[in-house]
Amino acid sequence: NNNNNIFNKAKKLLIFTIRLIYNSLFFNFDLIHAHFAYPTGFLTLIAKLISQKKMVLTIHGSDINELEQKNSFKFLLTKFTLNNVNKIIAVSNNLKKKTVNKFNIPDNKISVIDMGYDPKLFYPKSYHNLEYSSKLKFLFVGRLVPIKGLDILIKAFSKINSLQKNLNYECSIIGDGFQKMNYKKYITTLSLSDRVKFLGYKTQIEIGKMMREADFVIIPSLKEGFGLVAIESLACGTPIICSETGGLKDIVINKKNGFIFPPGDYKKLSEILISLIN
Repeated sequence: NNNNNIFNKAKKLLIFTIRLIYNSLFFNFDLIHAHFAYPTGFLTLIAKLISQKKMVLTIHGSDINELEQKNSFKFLLTKFTLNNVNKIIAVSNNLKKKTVNKFNIPDNKISVIDMGYDPKLFYPKSYHNLEYSSKLKFLFVGRLVPIKGLDILIKAFSKINSLQKNLNYECSIIGDGFQKMNYKKYITTLSLSDRVKFLGYKTQIEIGKMMREADFVIIPSLKEGFGLVAIESLACGTPIICSETGGLKDIVINKKNGFIFPPGDYKKLSEILISLIN
């Protein structure tokens, strides 16, 4: 949440560790299943050690993709975790390949089970109830951090404005993160404040509604483990514009259920956006 500073994170992890130890000592269970290699997966090894039970770990992408320095403390703890669990679940084939290559994990230790969505929240739009608008509506849903590529999208909009100023479109941004203020300043500097609106955190119900109201959902991630936003959007009947990375390559078929562009290529993204707006 928004007040997730270092003190609050440390407090949460301490409580989490105490609960792990307590449950491992006083409750009987057959299997341990943790999500994300670090820090939760690493800490959950404590429960495995105490209980002597088998442990399954689901990796989601951010815990693998964001580790660039192979000798960093975080990288070594993640590698230790991956090597000491009994089985690993990756949410996409691409993530499995990265994990095998980056951490030298045996291929047969990792199974691929992709992620699902809640059909009660994400369901097809009713075209009978939609109000017609001449303004094309884009939507971004994600953490406001560099790896999610919002700056790429902002650059693409700036490129559009430099080429054709009178195009009729708007983009809503759902999400929060430590780069939020920097992105807001960037948008102001590029005179895009009337086009791009920050809506902050929204509930899953609200996100589903906004996906149905949007013409396209844009996912400009530099790296992506699976791309849950993509299948949620497609479940709402809204096509995707996304970078060709991670699990998105398995979900979006170019010019069939969306459009793809090379990661970080804001010029190609701007070309796609201009053609769609026109």
